[in-house]
Amino acid sequence: MLVAVTAALVVALSVGAAAVVTAVATAHAARNGADLAALAVASHALSADPGMACAQGAVIAAANGGVLTGCSVLSSGVAQVEVTVTWRRGPWRMSSTSAARAGPG
Repeated sequence: MLVAVTAALVVALSVGAAAVVTAVATAHAARNGADLAALAVASHALSADPGMACAQGAVIAAANGGVLTGCSVLSSGVAQVEVTVTWRRGPWRMSSTSAARAGPG
């Protein structure tokens, strides 16, 4: 009986630890994707067609496993973006959203 309880406890702790690690990794991926997308949008807005800046940010966000869920370029050239990363495995799903700003000033 003690072995079964110990085994169940180990399995429960392992599943919990895996969920925490997945949540942290998803949050980091969202932060990284938002930072890189904001830099791409700001760079594109200043050096090329500002209308295409958010499209470039979406490409960068997707390359980093995310989706660009918000994007704007202020008149000062500062880019504001929001990126969501979703982790899916079978019936499990975990999402994290992060925002970032980049640009002059």
